[in-house]
Amino acid sequence: MFRSHLVFTLAFILLPFTLIAQNAIIKGKVKDHNGIALPLSNIIVNIQGVNTGTSCDQNGDYSIKVKAGEKVTITFSHIGFEKESKTLTLKENQEYILNVSLNPASVIDTAIIRANRYEGRNMVVIDPEKAKIIATVGDPVISLIKSQLGVNNNSELGTGYSVRGGNFDENLIYINDIEVYRPFLARSGQQEGLSFINSDMISEIAFSSGGFEARYGDKMSSVLNISYKKPTKLQYGGNVGLLGGSAYLQTPLANHRIKLNLGGRYRSNNYLFRFMDTRGEYKPRFYDFQGQITFVAHSKLDINILGIYSNNEFNFFPQSRQTSFGTVQQTYKFDVNMGGREITQFRTGLGAITFDYKPTESLNLKLIGSYTSTRESERMDIQGRYILGELDNNFASDTYADIYNPIGSGGFMNHSRNFLEAQIISADLKGIYVKNRFTLRFGTQYKNERIHD
Repeated sequence: MFRSHLVFTLAFILLPFTLIAQNAIIKGKVKDHNGIALPLSNIIVNIQGVNTGTSCDQNGDYSIKVKAGEKVTITFSHIGFEKESKTLTLKENQEYILNVSLNPASVIDTAIIRANRYEGRNMVVIDPEKAKIIATVGDPVISLIKSQLGVNNNSELGTGYSVRGGNFDENLIYINDIEVYRPFLARSGQQEGLSFINSDMISEIAFSSGGFEARYGDKMSSVLNISYKKPTKLQYGGNVGLLGGSAYLQTPLANHRIKLNLGGRYRSNNYLFRFMDTRGEYKPRFYDFQGQITFVAHSKLDINILGIYSNNEFNFFPQSRQTSFGTVQQTYKFDVNMGGREITQFRTGLGAITFDYKPTESLNLKLIGSYTSTRESERMDIQGRYILGELDNNFASDTYADIYNPIGSGGFMNHSRNFLEAQIISADLKGIYVKNRFTLRFGTQYKNERIHD
């Protein structure tokens, strides 16, 4: 028994040395035909069909560990030069020097770049896949829009943006050629936590910050034209985080005659509001449901139904606010004690049906009917008293970080009762005729807006 334990112990101790002894080293320098080093050249090592890679350093030097006793194929490459390969079988602990000289390539590989121009004049096409990798606390699609030239915003939490100095309500938004409306009363960028656009459902985004065609309407600043997916295969997914979550389902049905695109989102910015200058109890809650159903009624006729419902609630019970400003030598502090509440609620629903008819290859007609309803309310009663004075920034003082020399004080009360109800009915007939190099667009619209403010 003692001998077996001794053998096992010795084997365990000597095992690493045995494994190390099975390696060999290949090293050298990669140069061009004139003997000039080629820094950062690519090196591919193939052992039994398995590829591993590395690269040279800035001086063209390299060093690679490989398994001894096995056939190794090593391939060197650099842009503008022909590849060079070498097959070796090395012994244990062997150090093999392999210097390589690469010849210039007679024909450099070419790249073909293809791009599709969006048919809208002065429209920028944005890849919706980029929205999935954006790290932002706000809406990822809106973040893409805010990165465009001429676009400004005053809050990362808000879904509003202004273009070229215009107002936040001067931007047109379309989903599948259907105009959508953001809340009319939204003002501070905190209350409308979700935009109308669900990034999980998008297939194409086009944006113009000016000079867009007349077919997009009469607002002055910008137009955002979004197309939702018509799925060809089953796709589903979702995500959950501290700020909320989302889920989506996209699938064809009935032998691809019905195409379903559904999405839902929930969001709460409660954790973010805790770090704002104004302290208090924040209770935001935002959620929405969106659905698109496409019926392939005929080879020339598609019927598309779009439904959206969103509910944005923002409840706030403020307590205090402290702001310090000035210089190191003279610092001021603004200290506010508050009480009361702010209750804001936006409920918006959209229903639309589109008949997409293509009688010939040259002519395409769309008949769109939509109904939008919104109920919005703002109720605020916030009372406070403030004091402004010099801040004690002496670490040794008993009143450090407090106001020791008041220079002003006062009080305020913010009160509001704002209610808005709106119903918008719209019917559109749009057409496009394309023949060779000739394009004709035409259309007519009926719209009835009833707003009680």
